[in-house]
Amino acid sequence: MHINNLKIKNAAVKIICLCVVLFTLSSCNGSSLSADDLLRPPKPTGDMNSVSVALEKSIGKDYTLKYPSMGNYHSAFIFCDLENKTDENYCLAFYSLNENSQNIHLSIVNKNNKKWEMAGDVSFDAQSIEKVLFADLTGNDKLDIVVGYSVYSKVDKKVAVLSFEKNKLRTRLEESYNVFTVCNLINDSKDQLFIAKINASAEASAHIFSINESGVTELGNISLDKNITSFSEPQVSLLANDQSAIFLDAAKSKTEIATELIYFKDKKLYNPYFNKLTKQNTLNSRDSSVSVTDINGDGRLDIPVIGETIESFNDSSKSFTTDWINFNGSKNVVVQKTYMNILDGYYLNLTDEILNKLYITKQTDQRKCKVYFKDEKTGTVNFVFEIKIIASSEIENKENKNYFALSEKDGFSYIAYLTENGEKSGLDENSIQNMFSLISK
Repeated sequence: MHINNLKIKNAAVKIICLCVVLFTLSSCNGSSLSADDLLRPPKPTGDMNSVSVALEKSIGKDYTLKYPSMGNYHSAFIFCDLENKTDENYCLAFYSLNENSQNIHLSIVNKNNKKWEMAGDVSFDAQSIEKVLFADLTGNDKLDIVVGYSVYSKVDKKVAVLSFEKNKLRTRLEESYNVFTVCNLINDSKDQLFIAKINASAEASAHIFSINESGVTELGNISLDKNITSFSEPQVSLLANDQSAIFLDAAKSKTEIATELIYFKDKKLYNPYFNKLTKQNTLNSRDSSVSVTDINGDGRLDIPVIGETIESFNDSSKSFTTDWINFNGSKNVVVQKTYMNILDGYYLNLTDEILNKLYITKQTDQRKCKVYFKDEKTGTVNFVFEIKIIASSEIENKENKNYFALSEKDGFSYIAYLTENGEKSGLDENSIQNMFSLISK
């Protein structure tokens, strides 16, 4: 992608913005929308309207809808297939009655013979709904409802597992949590509930629960790094040996995170990165900007760890590789090496061949990074290419005419300049483009 392509893209954006402005101005005549019209939610239609009518018939019109703040569902009305038969004949409705805003109701509205009717209700002592999941946790081939909600504050939270049986909502489990998800870590016929939490003594731990008709069984629990202050959302992925595991990024300070890796070993929860003596995970502690991700696109999450030093040329600061590892059940396997320019939001993929001759100089104040290769025969260090970040509005400036475009984000353009020494070393625009990637947030 050359700079000329960016010029065309920017021009197109300007034309679209102009059209939007003209349309907005034209709507000011005759049937313009008032502020109240813009703020008022649209009236429900179709099945949504039928659910709303059924709800109001049962509880009246004096209620306030509650919306999940996280996860895949953000509507106060969630259509679902609790029978697990591909037909969304159920709808969850989250609301509070206006005289008691500290109590949130979950009602089930069921579609029978094309008519929606109230079919069950339960309430929580809660201020807000955080997240809703569906999973077969009880092993009866039907979907259970998993609801996370805040009781008094965002740090005082509970997760409830509910089953819908005989027109009633049955609460199977209720536990405190900081984060939760559903998973299948033991290759069972049903899912399990994973919870990570920090207790009143600031001790972090992870727990796995299984549910059946007899009740709830805690299959295992494990301590986590003693310095953890908060968690990112847990992610389920595979280890290098195809075993299911939880990858859990956790903050240890404002600028430092670590990844806890949790799976079953010898019928117990296990975390290979937890040191029982120090009660810490120091192996993959790192800058908080670098999260666990599938760096090589093989469908498995990879964990970043600090690698070897990258030589600097005329630069007193040090750079390091980031080695992306996966665990195969007995040891860590490096699947990719990168140079992470965290401040400027991008990274370079590095082969062993490049790493053996690589020098990097950062010019932070100018938002430049210069890359050098050492000639193995002569020992000389040659400037091969430069990456620079500029405002996209400056793309047409004369000083950028010899650069080519790498990417664009949030009004900034990432551009590169390839030197003659770079070409002699075998680099071209495509090879630099393949090395370059933006850090995803």
